[in-house]
Amino acid sequence: WEEFVKHNGDRGPMSIMPMLAIDVAELGGDLNVATLRFDFFVARQLIWSGVDITVTAAEASKIYQFNRCCGAWVDSNGVGAGVAPLMRKEKCKAYRIMTAGSATQNIDLGEFGRIRDQGWWFFREWLRTNPQAMLPPCEILKEELMAMHYYKDGKNKIRVTSKDVLKDRLKRSPDRSDSIMLSFCPIPEESDGSELR
Repeated sequence: WEEFVKHNGDRGPMSIMPMLAIDVAELGGDLNVATLRFDFFVARQLIWSGVDITVTAAEASKIYQFNRCCGAWVDSNGVGAGVAPLMRKEKCKAYRIMTAGSATQNIDLGEFGRIRDQGWWFFREWLRTNPQAMLPPCEILKEELMAMHYYKDGKNKIRVTSKDVLKDRLKRSPDRSDSIMLSFCPIPEESDGSELR
């Protein structure tokens, strides 16, 4: 990552439109984390806190427009539910990612429990199988990634370590890794049916 940035800058390949993934925080100690992923390259993450969703949506829209993103994958569980609609008003192609929703894909190993499990699995596979995959150097991110595990639940579905367990292990929310994971989640079907999973 550092060698790539030294020669190319901290933006990723100019020929690739980045995906923007945003883990949305509540007011308080949690962090809003915005990740720009240019296929194999993840730029240094942008972090802010202590603001309501209107400010987060405005900040995310600026990041989206400045970087000419192809789309924004926005954490829309709980407090984040209003961010994608606000970004759409700013002409951003923002998708509401409901990680607690039903998974949309199966693999040879079996079925995923939820969208979150599916997103984490494909994030893992990207790191495992793509020799070009690059993450920014960050000890906090590394700690979050090393705390993750997968298992089969009682219904034989593929699951990953729950957020509550991660918070207990890490003594904080895994905001940085959750932000990257969102970029591996499927685009949801929108109400007008114009977008495919």
